[in-house]
Amino acid sequence: MVIKEIDAQITIEQFINAAMNRLGRTDVQKAEIMDIERLGKTMEINRFEMEIPEELRNKKEEEIISKLIISACPDDWDPDLYFDSKGSFFEKNGKEYVSVTLRRWV
Repeated sequence: MVIKEIDAQITIEQFINAAMNRLGRTDVQKAEIMDIERLGKTMEINRFEMEIPEELRNKKEEEIISKLIISACPDDWDPDLYFDSKGSFFEKNGKEYVSVTLRRWV
């Protein structure tokens, strides 16, 4: 089990003590575990490609393309709507496509 994110609150004195002791053992007053529904599950990663509609090919408006991807994305998969990577937009068979990473926890 790996917890990727936790929000912990400590006092200034606890922080200074931890910093002086190389962040050794520190008592935490309050902690919140994020995304607890993913606990004990495995993340699967997949790629999703979609042809960009003719009217959007020159604009590549990310907000509109994001909405299209979300509506076309398979159920229970979460698309990563980051479009600045090298392979986000590409051409295949003379048509323009967009590619995103999909994630789900099973």
